[in-house]
Amino acid sequence: MRVKLYSFEGLRLAVYQRAIVAEHRGQGMPPRYDYDPMKPRQNLATALSILVMTATAWAGQFLIDFATLSDAAPGPWTSFEDLVQDTAVPLADVNEVDNDVMLTPLDDSFTANNPAGPNAAATYDGVLVPEEAGNDYLYKTDDAAGTSARMKIENLDPGDYNVTVFEGRTSDGNGQFGTIWVGDAEGNGEPAEENTGDFAGQSSTVAVTIEAGDALWYRHMEDNIGGISGMIVQAQSIGPRILTRTPVDNEGSVEVDRNLVATFDREIAAGTGNITVKNLTDATEIVFPVDDAQITIAEDVLTIDPAADLKEVKEYAIQIDATAIKDPSGVPFSGISDDSSWSFTTKPPIEDALALILIDLSDLAGSAEGWDLITTNVEDTPVTDTLGIDNDVTVTITGLGDQNNPAPLKAQR
Repeated sequence: MRVKLYSFEGLRLAVYQRAIVAEHRGQGMPPRYDYDPMKPRQNLATALSILVMTATAWAGQFLIDFATLSDAAPGPWTSFEDLVQDTAVPLADVNEVDNDVMLTPLDDSFTANNPAGPNAAATYDGVLVPEEAGNDYLYKTDDAAGTSARMKIENLDPGDYNVTVFEGRTSDGNGQFGTIWVGDAEGNGEPAEENTGDFAGQSSTVAVTIEAGDALWYRHMEDNIGGISGMIVQAQSIGPRILTRTPVDNEGSVEVDRNLVATFDREIAAGTGNITVKNLTDATEIVFPVDDAQITIAEDVLTIDPAADLKEVKEYAIQIDATAIKDPSGVPFSGISDDSSWSFTTKPPIEDALALILIDLSDLAGSAEGWDLITTNVEDTPVTDTLGIDNDVTVTITGLGDQNNPAPLKAQR
């Protein structure tokens, strides 16, 4: 990481992350924050917040600012003015890698309020929280004491997480309490008692483990005073994820002898289990143990090189057992268990396809689409057939010609 601090009409902080970490984790560039001469304390807090969050950022870190009456927290925080009952809103981790996570308020809506805030940043679970995130909060819209409402967060990648809730308001004499748990889509498995302890004017962190299909739940205990200012969800251990696939998903006309390659966001190793190449067209499959010679792992790249070519004009899907791939610390890849995440279709055999080479020797009336245009005396001009199969043909025109005496033309491979 390279950090550059400089002055231009006051304080401005720019943080640059080098690609070794960024590319491995799929991270993008952090935000850039410009100085506001009317908010000197905010400038420093925000600059430091960006610095700390960039230094500790990884896929699976979600920074949520509830209520924006005192301004939204700067990126990479996700800010919400309010939450409408049963209306899902998207969340993205600070590096915008895990982009399918959704938060849904249930039982009631949540409304923003903005009493006198702490007007200062605070550090919760290692994250510097800017004052904008702490200076306001959401409360249950029907704020009768003794009632409650839930928030459900779905599609988090499997792994261990710290879930931190906080309230910036320091004058909340009743305290703030809630319940955090992992359950199914209906919220089953909720503890009988609240488990956050009092987080009024401070924070509380609960450790949870998310498995495939689990949802993260929070129950807000309404007491008619104060509310929840924000939430931090941080993965402590999260499995490798695939960054790129070759062939890409849904690719067509794939060569039958092509290797199948997946590049991950970090170094990987073989676990136990199988990798399956499924011929969806014929309802057949080839199962490779992950330690088979046809499976190779080199740093962050998984290569499947079947000894026999695939069949022409067939739809294929790749599945990977959840135990087959892991990172060096033993955290497993969640696997691919469906036929749509990585699928492709192979191309037809050459002998069954009609491939034409079309050459236009004059552009006086314009060149036709799909034709290779050659208008001068040239040697070894490459041309392509109409199906893109025979790609090593060249054309040579020698001498001069006219409409009565065409120039000699030679095509060769």
